Amino acid sequence: MKAARRFCLCALLLLRCGVAPRAQTPSGAPPANQEVTLPRIVLMDGTPLKLELTQDISSATASVGDRVEFDVLHDVKVNGALVIPMGATVWAKVTEAQHKKRMGRGGKLNLVIDTFELADGEKVPLRTVKQVRSGGHVDEVAVGAAISAVVVPFALPAILFSEGEDVTIPEGTDVTAYVNGEQDLDPLGFPRESAEAEAARIEEALTKLKARRSRYMVSFEVKSTPEGAEVWVDGTLMGTTPATFELHSGVHRFQLKKRGFPTWDDTVAVDSATNTGLTAILEKK
Repeated sequence: MKAARRFCLCALLLLRCGVAPRAQTPSGAPPANQEVTLPRIVLMDGTPLKLELTQDISSATASVGDRVEFDVLHDVKVNGALVIPMGATVWAKVTEAQHKKRMGRGGKLNLVIDTFELADGEKVPLRTVKQVRSGGHVDEVAVGAAISAVVVPFALPAILFSEGEDVTIPEGTDVTAYVNGEQDLDPLGFPRESAEAEAARIEEALTKLKARRSRYMVSFEVKSTPEGAEVWVDGTLMGTTPATFELHSGVHRFQLKKRGFPTWDDTVAVDSATNTGLTAILEKK
């Protein structure tokens, strides 16, 4: 009672002097009028964005201006905020499409991936480039988004060359794009999500991805006699026999190598309906 009476007397004196008493707040609580500062969200230059093509694209059917869809294969988070979710769509644009011509001149196909639109509507510039060689009709590919990229400071077109044939990029092709320049984002546009919400979202994205991949991926079994041979598919070491691999449907070059035996070398059509495996007989030299 004495403490309360003393506080009232002090407040009365302050009011007479034109000074309002300061309201007491719980210990550690910020004043009501103080703004809560959210952590900065800075999407750093060079942040990788792993993508996967969701459709076949061919110089035989593509036209300039066509939009080509890629799926994002992983979350991109900054300071705990989800900036780019797994399963988001990145669009590329066809900038050149030429059908194969006479005299053995192959088709050409140019693609550009230069921006990505975030959930809050802000557009982020991307940069990409790739050069590879394949064992099929396509001799060289310089794609605007790549797995093993030689990064340049601006987006380059993708030019695909073939020798007397049209060029096709198959559905499921993996590519990597990179954020082009540091991007300072608005924290209010990227709220945090609970662990339960994150788990449910990722499970849904993975289900959609698996359903799409089932259209073009084939579980392919490779055996050899004797066993223990290295399996090379299109120039890439995949493992040793016996083994089962997930491969794109289509024609692949298989090489089986084992010390003391000649290399088994053949081109095989991989198809979920007609051919899901092979057995190679290795004969001694």
